[in-house]
Amino acid sequence: MQITQEKLGDLKALVKIQIEKNDYQTKVEKSIKDYSRKVTLKGFRPGKVPSAIVKKMYGNQILFDELNRMLSEELNNYIKENEIDILGNPLPQRNESLVIDVLEPKDYEFEYELGLAPDFELSFLKKKPSFEQFKIVPDKKELDEEIEKLQKRFGTSTNPDDIEEEDIVYVQLTETDENGEPIDDGVTNSPAIPVNMISDEKVKKQFMKLKKDDEMMVDIFKFMDRDKSEIARFVLGIDEDKVDQVGKNFRLKVENITRIQPAPVDRELFDKVYGEGKVENEEEFRNKISEELENYYQSQSERKLIADIVEKLMEKTEIPLPDTFLKKWIQETNDKEISDDEIEKDYPAFAKNLKWSLIVNKIAEQNQIKIEAEELKERMRQNVRNQLMQYGYMDFPDDQMDAYVQNLLKDQEQVRQTRDLILEDKIFDHIKSEISLKEKEISVEKFNKLISKEK
Repeated sequence: MQITQEKLGDLKALVKIQIEKNDYQTKVEKSIKDYSRKVTLKGFRPGKVPSAIVKKMYGNQILFDELNRMLSEELNNYIKENEIDILGNPLPQRNESLVIDVLEPKDYEFEYELGLAPDFELSFLKKKPSFEQFKIVPDKKELDEEIEKLQKRFGTSTNPDDIEEEDIVYVQLTETDENGEPIDDGVTNSPAIPVNMISDEKVKKQFMKLKKDDEMMVDIFKFMDRDKSEIARFVLGIDEDKVDQVGKNFRLKVENITRIQPAPVDRELFDKVYGEGKVENEEEFRNKISEELENYYQSQSERKLIADIVEKLMEKTEIPLPDTFLKKWIQETNDKEISDDEIEKDYPAFAKNLKWSLIVNKIAEQNQIKIEAEELKERMRQNVRNQLMQYGYMDFPDDQMDAYVQNLLKDQEQVRQTRDLILEDKIFDHIKSEISLKEKEISVEKFNKLISKEK
């Protein structure tokens, strides 16, 4: 067996593997004999099928499987031993003239195209670049709004006679003709309508004058700030594909009005939000919410900083890719058929993610950043703990937690995702030690405008 490599430009290579008949014949003959002991054929006792018959009937498939096994093993060993850093997987080159015949042993040559990982420099970080880190300061307005949300969340439900802006109104909808008469087999449904989602101000004013059992005619597709598909599913209760069969005219009848009476800011609210006895008075309550808001906005600031670092690092780091090879690899290895147009549309995002992955791996390699098994377990443990807390499980027995984590460690996809997240955290910690951070105080309003502008 002989393996050679030919460079096809800077980022592609062609590997040729020559397999002589002496490399595979003995193994194929042995596989045929083994198979003859297992195969069942009419007219022969089990295990007594002559090898010659098995060879004639199944020999080509056995030879094909053996060649594939040898090629895979030899190619992987060649790449590993020669420390070839590749992107994607080797692509076998089609050979229309190739004929595999176990009855006529001969030498074979196979070719594989490789996409090579580029060599690049991370010179940008050596200049100790400067980035802004925002200190977002929630003011009294944000604090009051957060308290109002909690008052509503833990408030009591009432059923008033009139309709106000924040109410939810339960209605009966009946499809009608232009004269307001119900249509036979027309659509009927009883959805809940949030008043603040009615888009037409004139219609909203008319709607808010209604009381229980009052009726009005509406153009259902202009009534709410939703597209047709959402109107179909959430208002009319029908499949999206049937929405074009429905007319616009509907009679709306008010069946019930629901209003949340905000909870008073007192000891009962404190206990509901933070647990019994954890907060004694309104001052402590406001301080605790303020602290939570600061932590939340600190995490938002961190996300903004990370996004800025990624964008600038990608912009300042030139990473050539074997684009033609990668597009071909995506097409040939995807489970579903992908058109050339789809490839061209989706490839820029793929290339961007790949370049960032190469940067992460290079930083990790240069700085010997590794992930220990215990770090992986602890992150999984923390992820499980956070999920359980969302459902109200504050104290979960350690032995059950350990058993759950051990089960998660068997899921290779979970392990990969968790490992990637830990690695990125470590990478960003390292990057932050290599850059200069300038803290800038900013209001919540200005920060939100900044984020909206960048989307």
